[in-house]
Amino acid sequence: MRRVKFPVVSIILFVFAVLFAAYTIWAAIYAINYISEMVAANQLVIKGSEFEVANFLMSNFAQYAFFAIALFALGRIVQVLSADIDDEEGEDEESDFEEIEDEDADEDAPTTVENSNAE
Repeated sequence: MRRVKFPVVSIILFVFAVLFAAYTIWAAIYAINYISEMVAANQLVIKGSEFEVANFLMSNFAQYAFFAIALFALGRIVQVLSADIDDEEGEDEESDFEEIEDEDADEDAPTTVENSNAE
């Protein structure tokens, strides 16, 4: 059975991606609750200030969502590239031990030592 190896760099990138994703969720909940409270208290009217609301939300958590996605993608790329390199190295090791048969060599070579000495 083949054992799957994860590169350390890939694991580190996945851990950071999970941390950024968790922070993104926490920041999104906080920002949306803040906007909801402002609207409920009549301190903010969304109609006419959509850009400001979207800008507030984007500046609070969108960049962290992008970082989480980018780190996950980089971790996956490192994992796939590392697996391809391991597969190529494994194929090279196996090909070193292949038996090579030369059918033409048997026809030209003397069959016994006596025949080659007799000539």
